[in-house]
Amino acid sequence: MNSRKKIMGSILRKYIRQTLLEDLEAFKQDLSGDPKFNHNWSDRADEDDEPEEDILLGYHGRAAQGRIIKKAFAKHADRDFLKTLKLVHWTNDKAKLIKALQTPRSRDELSAAAYLPDTVEPSAAFGRYGLIVNGHITLLSNDMNDIQSGHSEFYRKANPERARSSGANKGIGVVANDSIVLSKEDWDNEWSRSFLGNEALVDNWEATGVIIPDEDYDEMVEVFDELYDKTGKEYNLYKASMLE
Repeated sequence: MNSRKKIMGSILRKYIRQTLLEDLEAFKQDLSGDPKFNHNWSDRADEDDEPEEDILLGYHGRAAQGRIIKKAFAKHADRDFLKTLKLVHWTNDKAKLIKALQTPRSRDELSAAAYLPDTVEPSAAFGRYGLIVNGHITLLSNDMNDIQSGHSEFYRKANPERARSSGANKGIGVVANDSIVLSKEDWDNEWSRSFLGNEALVDNWEATGVIIPDEDYDEMVEVFDELYDKTGKEYNLYKASMLE
């Protein structure tokens, strides 16, 4: 009986893995079948050197290509898996973090690092302050360099009417489908660690807490007290040393 259970378990695991692989191929086929999707798309404009009109034109393209790939992602992504991920937007700008709590632009898609449960760690590369959020993941890649989503302010400038009606929705600066994560089978934490890290685009997000350097703890407690007095909302507060 135990031998039969092992065989059935093996068959089931093989079936599930094959189904997930088929989902990834179906995702790629959806993109291949869309005449508006440019598989050679690339917008790597240096925001510091390029004329702003060229940058905004590129961001129009990023948004357009992003809408197509996010539609395919929504069709094939394993939402049960995505809902287990912990999402943190890292920044070195403490004032920006506080502003995101005070006046959140929740309709603007946010770039965040995604973590498996109980694996959140301080970011050495992208900031000392972490905004912890919940929200709807519209796109996830093992390597943020394979998305090149860019900055929300350029999306707002490139298409202000769309931004006013539905928020500044991010797109893609390059096409690298092999790093897209649809399910746990596609997740590659070692890949993320080896390069810049992964990237999740998060829409309709809500802040649930912050991660701060230990020395900023007392100041943030005061900020939280003020926010509670004004809004009645409470947030989780973590010292960076608690994650190490």
